[in-house]
Amino acid sequence: NSIPSSLQCFPDGNELLAAYEFLEMVKRLFADLVMGFQDGYASRSIFENHGASSAFRIIEIELGLIYDLRYTKAKIVYSSWGIAGRFIGIFLTLIVLLMVSLHETIRVTEKHRHHSKIDRTITLVLLAAALLVELWAFLQLILSDQTAYWLIKRKKITILRGIKCI
Repeated sequence: NSIPSSLQCFPDGNELLAAYEFLEMVKRLFADLVMGFQDGYASRSIFENHGASSAFRIIEIELGLIYDLRYTKAKIVYSSWGIAGRFIGIFLTLIVLLMVSLHETIRVTEKHRHHSKIDRTITLVLLAAALLVELWAFLQLILSDQTAYWLIKRKKITILRGIKCI
């Protein structure tokens, strides 16, 4: 379960894989199930194979994943529907921004002249801010540990290197 040595830009790859492996064991504790002896030995071996700082990094990643699973919409955001929704949101916000800004430059009818300039400016600023928020959320999605794990598991190391080495 180790990452290829060609991945110099993502040194936390081994810790990320170990955290996901350990997460599957720990999920049972949240359902009030008891860990078996095999799970105890497996968790011990995970931490024995890593140094102290690496073990703390594994726990840090795992706690972040547990938080995402319990208190956020991560299950939905990282699904196919969630990613498609993010693209649709960016695309529609961009289209509306372009339509409003083009409408301002090309006056189609005279009846829209009564809109004040401040209203048009506020609308453009709010649409631009909405687009920036959507793009920021997409960037956070791309830079997340869950995306890195998905890429490592599917051996898309070149893509991960491009994302993490920027």
